[in-house]
Amino acid sequence: MTIQTIFKNSLKLVAASILLGGIISNKPAESSTRLTACAPSGTKADLSAEADPCYFTPEMLKITFYEIGFCSSDPLATNTFDSSSCFKSWSNPSGFETNLGLKKFEKMDGTVYRIKDGTYTHTYAIMNKTWVYKASYSFNNGTTWYTKTGPEGGDEKTTNVNEYGTWTDNITCMTGEEGPGNCGDYRDTTAYGPVKAVLTDSTLNTCGTNAECAVSTRLVGSLNMNNDLVMDSSVKGYRFKWVVTNMGIGVNHDEGQPGGFEGGPFVPDVTLIK
Repeated sequence: MTIQTIFKNSLKLVAASILLGGIISNKPAESSTRLTACAPSGTKADLSAEADPCYFTPEMLKITFYEIGFCSSDPLATNTFDSSSCFKSWSNPSGFETNLGLKKFEKMDGTVYRIKDGTYTHTYAIMNKTWVYKASYSFNNGTTWYTKTGPEGGDEKTTNVNEYGTWTDNITCMTGEEGPGNCGDYRDTTAYGPVKAVLTDSTLNTCGTNAECAVSTRLVGSLNMNNDLVMDSSVKGYRFKWVVTNMGIGVNHDEGQPGGFEGGPFVPDVTLIK
Protein backbone atom coordinates (compact mmCIF):
# COMPACT_ATOMS: atom_id res chain seq x y z
CA MET A 1 0.00 0.00 0.00
CA THR A 2 2.81 2.22 0.91
CA ILE A 3 0.97 2.26 4.06
CA GLN A 4 3.62 0.59 6.10
CA THR A 5 1.93 -1.93 8.28
CA ILE A 6 2.16 -5.56 9.48
CA PHE A 7 1.42 -9.42 9.51
CA LYS A 8 1.10 -13.05 10.71
CA ASN A 9 -0.60 -12.69 14.08
CA SER A 10 -4.38 -12.31 13.91
CA LEU A 11 -5.79 -9.99 16.57
CA LYS A 12 -9.33 -10.52 17.72
CA LEU A 13 -11.16 -7.44 18.98
CA VAL A 14 -14.50 -7.90 20.66
CA ALA A 15 -16.76 -5.17 19.31
CA ALA A 16 -19.72 -6.65 21.14
CA SER A 17 -19.55 -9.18 23.92
CA ILE A 18 -22.16 -11.87 23.61
CA LEU A 19 -22.94 -15.37 24.76
CA LEU A 20 -24.45 -18.43 23.15
CA GLY A 21 -23.46 -20.59 20.23
CA GLY A 22 -23.99 -20.28 16.44
CA ILE A 23 -21.17 -18.55 14.57
CA ILE A 24 -21.29 -17.29 10.98
CA SER A 25 -18.15 -15.70 9.55
CA ASN A 26 -16.47 -14.36 6.43
CA LYS A 27 -14.27 -17.24 5.26
CA PRO A 28 -11.02 -16.72 3.32
CA ALA A 29 -10.94 -17.99 -0.26
CA GLU A 30 -8.16 -19.69 -2.13
CA SER A 31 -7.12 -16.92 -4.49
CA SER A 32 -3.96 -15.40 -5.88
CA THR A 33 -3.24 -11.85 -4.86
CA ARG A 34 -0.55 -9.26 -5.43
CA LEU A 35 0.34 -9.67 -1.76
CA THR A 36 2.85 -12.53 -1.87
CA ALA A 37 4.11 -13.84 1.47
CA CYS A 38 7.84 -13.93 2.17
CA ALA A 39 9.42 -17.26 2.96
CA PRO A 40 9.21 -17.94 6.71
CA SER A 41 11.69 -15.87 8.67
CA GLY A 42 14.99 -17.68 9.22
CA THR A 43 14.69 -20.06 6.27
CA LYS A 44 16.48 -18.16 3.46
CA ALA A 45 19.97 -16.74 2.96
CA ASP A 46 18.56 -13.69 1.16
CA LEU A 47 15.45 -12.41 -0.60
CA SER A 48 16.60 -12.84 -4.20
CA ALA A 49 14.04 -15.58 -4.92
CA GLU A 50 11.17 -13.74 -3.17
CA ALA A 51 8.56 -11.42 -4.63
CA ASP A 52 9.50 -7.74 -4.50
CA PRO A 53 7.99 -6.72 -2.19
CA CYS A 54 7.04 -9.79 -0.20
CA TYR A 55 4.95 -9.61 2.96
CA PHE A 56 5.26 -11.02 6.46
CA THR A 57 4.00 -10.47 10.05
CA PRO A 58 4.86 -7.81 12.69
CA GLU A 59 5.35 -7.80 16.36
CA MET A 60 3.35 -4.57 16.57
CA LEU A 61 0.83 -2.60 14.54
CA LYS A 62 -0.91 0.19 16.42
CA ILE A 63 -3.89 1.90 14.80
CA THR A 64 -6.58 4.21 16.19
CA PHE A 65 -10.17 3.38 15.18
CA TYR A 66 -13.06 5.88 15.22
CA GLU A 67 -15.89 3.94 13.60
CA ILE A 68 -16.66 0.46 12.23
CA GLY A 69 -19.78 -0.64 10.38
CA PHE A 70 -21.48 -2.64 7.65
CA CYS A 71 -22.89 -1.61 4.27
CA SER A 72 -25.30 -3.19 1.79
CA SER A 73 -23.30 -1.77 -1.15
CA ASP A 74 -19.77 -0.51 -1.80
CA PRO A 75 -19.22 2.64 0.33
CA LEU A 76 -16.14 3.57 -1.73
CA ALA A 77 -17.56 2.87 -5.20
CA THR A 78 -16.75 6.42 -6.31
CA ASN A 79 -13.56 6.78 -4.21
CA THR A 80 -15.59 8.96 -1.85
CA PHE A 81 -17.02 7.55 1.37
CA ASP A 82 -20.78 7.18 0.86
CA SER A 83 -22.47 6.01 4.05
CA SER A 84 -26.01 5.97 2.62
CA SER A 85 -26.14 2.14 2.64
CA CYS A 86 -24.13 1.78 5.85
CA PHE A 87 -24.87 1.31 9.53
CA LYS A 88 -22.23 1.78 12.18
CA SER A 89 -21.73 -1.09 14.60
CA TRP A 90 -19.16 0.62 16.84
CA SER A 91 -17.85 4.15 17.33
CA ASN A 92 -15.60 6.23 19.53
CA PRO A 93 -15.31 9.89 18.43
CA SER A 94 -12.14 10.27 20.51
CA GLY A 95 -10.62 7.17 18.94
CA PHE A 96 -9.49 3.86 20.39
CA GLU A 97 -5.90 2.71 19.79
CA THR A 98 -5.22 -0.99 19.58
CA ASN A 99 -2.28 -3.19 18.67
CA LEU A 100 -3.18 -5.58 15.86
CA GLY A 101 0.01 -7.55 16.51
CA LEU A 102 -1.30 -9.01 19.77
CA LYS A 103 -2.68 -12.52 20.14
CA LYS A 104 -5.68 -11.85 22.33
CA PHE A 105 -9.25 -10.70 22.49
CA GLU A 106 -9.66 -7.08 23.46
CA LYS A 107 -12.74 -5.03 24.22
CA MET A 108 -12.85 -1.85 22.15
CA ASP A 109 -13.86 1.08 24.33
CA GLY A 110 -16.74 2.92 22.67
CA THR A 111 -20.42 2.58 21.80
CA VAL A 112 -21.69 -0.66 20.27
CA TYR A 113 -24.75 -0.48 17.99
CA ARG A 114 -27.12 -3.24 16.96
CA ILE A 115 -27.45 -2.64 13.21
CA LYS A 116 -30.77 -3.21 11.48
CA ASP A 117 -31.68 -6.60 10.03
CA GLY A 118 -30.62 -7.07 6.44
CA THR A 119 -27.92 -8.42 4.12
CA TYR A 120 -24.53 -6.72 4.18
CA THR A 121 -21.87 -7.09 1.50
CA HIS A 122 -19.21 -4.73 2.86
CA THR A 123 -17.65 -3.72 6.14
CA TYR A 124 -15.83 -0.41 6.67
CA ALA A 125 -13.58 1.26 9.23
CA ILE A 126 -12.59 4.88 9.84
CA MET A 127 -9.05 5.15 11.23
CA ASN A 128 -6.19 7.50 11.84
CA LYS A 129 -3.48 7.62 9.20
CA THR A 130 -0.45 7.45 11.48
CA TRP A 131 0.36 3.80 12.15
CA VAL A 132 3.08 2.50 14.44
CA TYR A 133 4.71 -0.85 13.89
CA LYS A 134 7.60 -3.03 14.94
CA ALA A 135 8.90 -5.98 12.94
CA SER A 136 11.92 -8.15 12.21
CA TYR A 137 12.91 -10.61 9.50
CA SER A 138 15.83 -13.04 9.78
CA PHE A 139 18.07 -14.82 7.29
CA ASN A 140 19.47 -18.29 7.95
CA ASN A 141 23.02 -16.92 8.15
CA GLY A 142 22.37 -15.25 11.48
CA THR A 143 21.52 -11.78 10.15
CA THR A 144 18.26 -10.20 11.26
CA TRP A 145 16.78 -6.98 9.90
CA TYR A 146 14.78 -4.87 12.34
CA THR A 147 12.58 -1.82 12.14
CA LYS A 148 14.37 1.23 13.48
CA THR A 149 12.77 4.23 15.13
CA GLY A 150 12.52 7.04 12.62
CA PRO A 151 10.23 8.79 10.14
CA GLU A 152 8.92 7.54 6.82
CA GLY A 153 11.56 7.96 4.16
CA GLY A 154 14.33 7.83 6.74
CA ASP A 155 16.65 5.00 7.67
CA GLU A 156 13.91 2.75 9.08
CA LYS A 157 15.91 -0.52 9.02
CA THR A 158 18.89 -1.84 10.95
CA THR A 159 20.75 -5.08 11.69
CA ASN A 160 21.69 -3.83 15.16
CA VAL A 161 19.31 -5.35 17.70
CA ASN A 162 20.09 -2.48 20.08
CA GLU A 163 18.44 -0.15 17.56
CA TYR A 164 15.32 -2.31 17.22
CA GLY A 165 12.39 0.05 17.71
CA THR A 166 8.95 1.14 16.62
CA TRP A 167 8.57 2.84 13.30
CA THR A 168 5.87 5.42 12.65
CA ASP A 169 4.29 5.61 9.22
CA ASN A 170 2.48 8.87 8.54
CA ILE A 171 0.51 7.75 5.50
CA THR A 172 0.47 10.39 2.77
CA CYS A 173 0.31 8.24 -0.36
CA MET A 174 -1.18 4.81 -1.15
CA THR A 175 -0.57 2.60 -4.17
CA GLY A 176 -1.99 -0.88 -4.77
CA GLU A 177 -3.52 -2.63 -7.77
CA GLU A 178 -5.01 0.64 -8.98
CA GLY A 179 -1.48 1.82 -9.80
CA PRO A 180 0.10 5.24 -9.27
CA GLY A 181 -1.49 8.54 -10.17
CA ASN A 182 -3.60 9.46 -7.16
CA CYS A 183 -2.08 9.57 -3.69
CA GLY A 184 -5.45 9.34 -1.97
CA ASP A 185 -6.93 6.01 -3.11
CA TYR A 186 -5.94 2.37 -2.83
CA ARG A 187 -7.29 -1.03 -3.79
CA ASP A 188 -6.00 -4.58 -3.60
CA THR A 189 -7.10 -8.21 -3.50
CA THR A 190 -6.99 -10.38 -0.38
CA ALA A 191 -8.15 -13.91 0.44
CA TYR A 192 -11.02 -12.35 2.41
CA GLY A 193 -12.22 -10.19 -0.50
CA PRO A 194 -11.23 -6.99 -2.33
CA VAL A 195 -10.15 -4.05 -0.18
CA LYS A 196 -10.25 -0.33 -0.85
CA ALA A 197 -9.08 2.71 1.10
CA VAL A 198 -9.04 6.49 0.76
CA LEU A 199 -7.23 9.26 2.59
CA THR A 200 -9.59 12.01 3.77
CA ASP A 201 -9.83 15.18 5.78
CA SER A 202 -11.57 15.34 9.15
CA THR A 203 -15.00 15.48 7.49
CA LEU A 204 -14.20 12.42 5.32
CA ASN A 205 -13.73 14.25 2.02
CA THR A 206 -11.31 12.25 -0.15
CA CYS A 207 -7.97 13.89 -0.91
CA GLY A 208 -7.45 14.67 -4.57
CA THR A 209 -3.99 16.25 -4.69
CA ASN A 210 -0.59 15.59 -3.15
CA ALA A 211 -0.99 18.70 -1.04
CA GLU A 212 -4.32 17.47 0.33
CA CYS A 213 -2.91 13.99 1.00
CA ALA A 214 -0.02 15.52 2.94
CA VAL A 215 -2.41 17.13 5.45
CA SER A 216 -5.05 14.38 5.52
CA THR A 217 -6.22 13.19 8.95
CA ARG A 218 -8.28 10.04 8.35
CA LEU A 219 -8.11 6.80 6.40
CA VAL A 220 -11.36 5.04 5.43
CA GLY A 221 -11.08 1.40 4.44
CA SER A 222 -13.64 -1.09 3.15
CA LEU A 223 -13.77 -4.83 2.48
CA ASN A 224 -16.11 -6.53 0.00
CA MET A 225 -16.61 -9.68 2.05
CA ASN A 226 -16.46 -13.10 0.36
CA ASN A 227 -19.62 -14.08 2.22
CA ASP A 228 -22.51 -11.68 2.77
CA LEU A 229 -23.49 -11.25 6.40
CA VAL A 230 -27.19 -11.59 7.13
CA MET A 231 -28.46 -9.83 10.24
CA ASP A 232 -31.72 -11.10 11.72
CA SER A 233 -33.35 -11.38 15.11
CA SER A 234 -31.18 -14.37 16.07
CA VAL A 235 -27.94 -12.33 15.96
CA LYS A 236 -26.70 -11.33 19.43
CA GLY A 237 -23.52 -9.54 18.43
CA TYR A 238 -20.51 -9.31 16.14
CA ARG A 239 -16.86 -10.04 16.61
CA PHE A 240 -14.00 -8.65 14.54
CA LYS A 241 -10.85 -10.69 14.09
CA TRP A 242 -8.30 -8.34 12.56
CA VAL A 243 -6.20 -10.40 10.15
CA VAL A 244 -2.73 -9.14 9.29
CA THR A 245 -1.25 -12.50 8.36
CA ASN A 246 1.28 -12.34 5.51
CA MET A 247 -0.11 -9.11 4.06
CA GLY A 248 0.63 -6.40 6.61
CA ILE A 249 4.24 -5.34 6.31
CA GLY A 250 6.19 -5.70 3.11
CA VAL A 251 9.92 -5.68 2.51
CA ASN A 252 11.33 -4.49 -0.81
CA HIS A 253 14.80 -5.62 -1.75
CA ASP A 254 17.73 -5.08 -4.08
CA GLU A 255 20.11 -7.92 -4.90
CA GLY A 256 18.53 -9.99 -2.16
CA GLN A 257 19.00 -7.49 0.69
CA PRO A 258 16.19 -5.45 2.28
CA GLY A 259 15.92 -1.95 0.87
CA GLY A 260 13.14 -0.87 3.21
CA PHE A 261 9.81 -1.78 4.70
CA GLU A 262 6.43 -0.92 3.24
CA GLY A 263 2.90 -1.66 4.25
CA GLY A 264 -0.03 -3.66 3.01
CA PRO A 265 -3.64 -3.99 4.10
CA PHE A 266 -5.20 -5.77 7.01
CA VAL A 267 -8.77 -7.06 6.93
CA PRO A 268 -11.53 -7.85 9.41
CA ASP A 269 -12.81 -11.40 9.58
CA VAL A 270 -16.32 -10.70 10.85
CA THR A 271 -18.22 -13.22 12.94
CA LEU A 272 -21.89 -13.04 13.87
CA ILE A 273 -22.69 -14.60 17.22
CA LYS A 274 -26.12 -16.20 17.74
